[in-house]
Amino acid sequence: MKHISPRTQELYQKALRRFETWYWRRYDTAPDYALLTEEEVREYLAALREEGLSASTRNLLLSALKWAVRQENNRLEVPMEKAVLPPIETLTARDLGRLVRAALQAQPEWVGLRNEAIIALLARAGLRLEELTELKMSDITLRPRSGSVLVRKGKGNKQRQVPLSAETRRALRNYLLRRPPVETDALFISSWKRPLSRRTVQAMIANAAKKAGIEHRVSPHILRHTFATRLNEKGTDLVSIQKLLGHSSVATTQRYLHPNRRQIQEMVEEL
Repeated sequence: MKHISPRTQELYQKALRRFETWYWRRYDTAPDYALLTEEEVREYLAALREEGLSASTRNLLLSALKWAVRQENNRLEVPMEKAVLPPIETLTARDLGRLVRAALQAQPEWVGLRNEAIIALLARAGLRLEELTELKMSDITLRPRSGSVLVRKGKGNKQRQVPLSAETRRALRNYLLRRPPVETDALFISSWKRPLSRRTVQAMIANAAKKAGIEHRVSPHILRHTFATRLNEKGTDLVSIQKLLGHSSVATTQRYLHPNRRQIQEMVEEL
């Protein structure tokens, strides 16, 4: 396979094997990619749909078929499907409060305070997980009535300055007052006094959510989505939300702002 990356080549080979297995079962012969028709491909996609495969998976399999027929000077006029992303469940104010309470229970005390500060930066400042774990001590500015965090390694290596709420400043101050003296300048450290890993943050949030009795999955991305949703609910304009989240396009920001099931139910109740 030429003109495609090794990873794509691997995915396409797997996809084509799957198609050929289906074709043998359906037509008792091997497919001829030079003569493959749209009708055959649509039949295959319908079978995949019945299997419950997502639109994104079906599109990957279709991409492999389109590539294969191009190599035989054939062409398939079958459009890609629009993938419908499920709404991301955000946290209510109650759930966020319970999550913080559960995370604060970690011992020793400074670890609990670290957890609170982490959740604050994710849910009240909208940082990405990778941005959070790359923060240095010097990236935090705390003043009596204001504060900010400098994200130096945002997506695409873009920097941005994010203002901090009073609640986030309080959480950071409490953590910094009790943070053990260590050689690393990483803002967040592990119990072993080393820079905190992404996996540790993910596990901490998942465990705190379980202790808090939150039924749906909670992750750093869901906390970031909660931040965007709350800004939207308060009437913040889309461009401002885009800048705070560090998106290069407003279109990306719009994907964060689809109503979830709870919001849809509330809108229906108001009719």
